Order: sequence, then structure tokens, then C-alpha cells
Amino acid sequence: MNLNLLTRQITQMSKPPLRSGFATGVRGVMCKRAIDDELMKAERMFPLMPKQVFEQYLAPLIQDLGWPFLSLNESPINTAWERVLNGVSLLELHNAQCRMAYW
Repeated sequence: MNLNLLTRQITQMSKPPLRSGFATGVRGVMCKRAIDDELMKAERMFPLMPKQVFEQYLAPLIQDLGWPFLSLNESPINTAWERVLNGVSLLELHNAQCRMAYW
């Protein structure tokens, strides 16, 4: 097999697939508008979550991982969010009562 062909195939296999709905800019970084859309979509899913909790906990993760979910019934299993949520479903997170604790 041609070494150049093999190198191209390995390079193609190692590139992560783009998820539909993601606008990417230079070097595959999400555009600000796409990130804002992802943040708004996620924030609407968790109306009981205080804004400060969302902004400090979920927003930075969404900026890094994206938000692939369209409904609360979707499973985080086999997504980057599986490790973040550690067995907590989107519905459980949606129904959670968050309170800020000050030390």
C-alpha cells in the first residue's frame, strides 16, 4: 500500500466527525453564534436551575463539549456528557431543585 494513501486514511479516521448543527470556524472551533445557540437550548431545558449555577457549571462544559440534546428524553450515554452527568439523566437534572450554598 502506498505510504501517502495510508497516511491520508489514518488522518481521516482520526478526525472527529462534525455534529450536525455545529457551525465551525478556523481549526474546528465553534463559532460564537453556534455556542450561544447551544447555551440557550440547554438553558431552556433546565428552568429550575438558578442562572448562576447554569453559568458557572454547565455553560463552560457546553462551550467545550457542545450540547447535542434536543429533548429531555435523550440519553447522555455514548456522548461526551455521559462522564459529566455520571448516570444522571437529563430529566433528573431538569427536575432537580438547585440551591446555592455559601460557605
